[in-house]
Amino acid sequence: MHNSYGAKILIICAGAVSLITFGIIIAFFANTLEYREIETITPETAINSEPYVEHIVNPDRSLFEGETLTIAESLFAYDLRPLAKSYMTENPGVTIEIIDYFDEIIASDDNMLNVQQEIATQLMAGSAPVLISGRLVDHLDPRSAVFCADWLPIMAADPEFDEDDWFMNVFHAASVGGRLCAFPMAFIYETVQANSEIPGLLNALEYKDGITITELLTLHREFPTDEPYHFEYSASVSRIVMLYLDKFIDFETGWADFNNDEFMELITYARDITHENGAQLQISDFSPDTQRTLSELYFFMFSFPLNYDFYIDYEEKDPFTGLIPLVNEQGELLITPINEYVLNANATPTQQALAWDFVRFIITSYSTDMWSHAWMQTTNRTLLRYGVEWDAAEHEERWKDNAFHTRRDELIGTPEEAAESVIAKMTAFGDMPMRLKRNLPNALVGSDGVIPQTLKRFQDGLASAEQTAQDMQNQVELVLMEIGLW
Repeated sequence: MHNSYGAKILIICAGAVSLITFGIIIAFFANTLEYREIETITPETAINSEPYVEHIVNPDRSLFEGETLTIAESLFAYDLRPLAKSYMTENPGVTIEIIDYFDEIIASDDNMLNVQQEIATQLMAGSAPVLISGRLVDHLDPRSAVFCADWLPIMAADPEFDEDDWFMNVFHAASVGGRLCAFPMAFIYETVQANSEIPGLLNALEYKDGITITELLTLHREFPTDEPYHFEYSASVSRIVMLYLDKFIDFETGWADFNNDEFMELITYARDITHENGAQLQISDFSPDTQRTLSELYFFMFSFPLNYDFYIDYEEKDPFTGLIPLVNEQGELLITPINEYVLNANATPTQQALAWDFVRFIITSYSTDMWSHAWMQTTNRTLLRYGVEWDAAEHEERWKDNAFHTRRDELIGTPEEAAESVIAKMTAFGDMPMRLKRNLPNALVGSDGVIPQTLKRFQDGLASAEQTAQDMQNQVELVLMEIGLW
């Protein structure tokens, strides 16, 4: 299985859509889209508003014979191949063609721009694959969203889609203007663990159901310590500012205001409290020994789902303790959808029906390779339970290195009991109200987007806070103008 799950997410349209004619066409389509509110969708309204939806959710399966489902992938192609083979065995006459861009992206130093430009061109020409990895389409950009079918009417109209089986808040958070352009198979969020070696810090976080970046920075700034501590081992100026973007930009209205004292003070403080001016550490071992070393340097530790060290209860407390989800000012869990699929709006109803049938097949095929990644949580509740229980059980055929096994002697109770505790905690987080951590197009927040690149120059000491604020405002305005929001 490929392990390059930290591959960079790059912009799709920058450079690919420079033609003025294309910009006019896309702006026209984007402005004429009719958005539906999530709360108002029912099977009846979905079918009435989308005449082809009934065919997608209740298709004439005889039409599948001789049909080819094309899927563009970049990260999970290796995992999809055995599932595609199983589906074709169960559905004779169907061909699934997986177009794997993984090697091409790796060969270009994880630069996905060329592939994204290729997919963007195909979407314009009507020749794109039926299913497309969300990493290859900037579906939060209205210029691209016009080519994406809305998954919500399909989900609402399908009698086999039971909302009780899903963490529906993920779909709500991932929707823009009431449209779900990319179906997420999983999602990630961050929890905060406090350094218990700093006297009184844990008490300051007691009884909190969630915590904001503002509260964490305030604690770091004001909490008394004998020696200075950095903020968090994976922090950087960009990582901190990304959690503050709502204060400086509103994409839906096209408002942006970075050139101000508040922004300059934020980035200056963020650079001061990050380790070695933002040299983020790559840590996969969260053992007590590693935590003790980190507890001499940092106030907090952030972690993703299924970092079991922080979800499991041990006989002795670890140096970093607590499991508080990172939320925004409204108490919404900040999430990032993972393993998303875009449905080509120009595909035929039969192709779309086949795509939806395959998506459902993936979800109900309990593949350990597909679902036991130690950094994300599935959107399906049954798959969450399956994955955690599988990780907690003994498996001779696969080496286990998670905390259920490496720290087995430290567990309170059995691994099975620990798994139930983990599932309960993750389910509670999955039921929280949610918001996208980055609800902006890649041109703004992708790894080569104007916001992280401008912040990197400041982090590296190549620009002052004043110049960074001015550059940020100018660069963001240019992107908003290109999209037609400024």
